[in-house]
Amino acid sequence: MIKVLGILDILAGILFAISLFLKLPTLIMLIVVFYLVIKGIFFLMFLDIASILDLISGILIFISLNTQLSMILNILVILFLVQKGVFSLLS
Repeated sequence: MIKVLGILDILAGILFAISLFLKLPTLIMLIVVFYLVIKGIFFLMFLDIASILDLISGILIFISLNTQLSMILNILVILFLVQKGVFSLLS
């Protein structure tokens, strides 16, 4: 199960990176936001900092659908999601 979540985290990071340069359908990005927020809320009961960051990442991606965020903030979200996914695959 952890491997599947890792792959989904990497996919979320890649899709967010692509959305910065190309216009992806809003529905795809809303699915990414929904995935990150639900996963963040579900694992929040374990008081894991990564789950809190998942929730924050989902919220930031949602905000970025309507407004332009700082490129540094976008890159940090992308790097967090991809590295978290890679670590999940390696564990």
